[in-house]
Amino acid sequence: MEAFPDILFYIVLTVALRETPFGNAANGLLLLFFALAVVSWGGLSRLVRGTTLTIRGQEYIDAARSLGASNTHILFKHVLPNALGIIVVWSALAVPRMIIAEATLAYLGLGMKPVSSMSDSYFLTSWGQIISEGRSSLNAQPWILLSASFCIALIVVAVTFFGNGLRDAVDPRMKK
Repeated sequence: MEAFPDILFYIVLTVALRETPFGNAANGLLLLFFALAVVSWGGLSRLVRGTTLTIRGQEYIDAARSLGASNTHILFKHVLPNALGIIVVWSALAVPRMIIAEATLAYLGLGMKPVSSMSDSYFLTSWGQIISEGRSSLNAQPWILLSASFCIALIVVAVTFFGNGLRDAVDPRMKK
């Protein structure tokens, strides 16, 4: 499963579920979130399981058990705070992957459906759609393509830095 490229799973799920009520809801945004969640949950679950098994084998967990602490107390007092930093880092690295995957799907025409008119109660567009439209007018208006690409790069870097700072804030090993 890990050897197979995620983008192909996104494409298969998006195409397979596109004409269902699930794919038509909220301009295809619900389908996009579903496809991204279905494909990406495996990595997080494997990471959390491995981290939990590592923490479970630590001496302070044995000491808490010998003092009579319940499993719930050990989970919320020791395991979760020590695993939270790793989960935050994974999430901070997953969000840029999701942004790039959404832009790629939109560029290929498989992302959110374009809004037909400004009279809708909301206006949704995607950087991938903007890049796709900017590609056709690259010689006349290169700023369309460059601005959308720059925004994607900027938000990916900003979310990564935010995730690293958040990890430092929640990791109990960093506190003194």
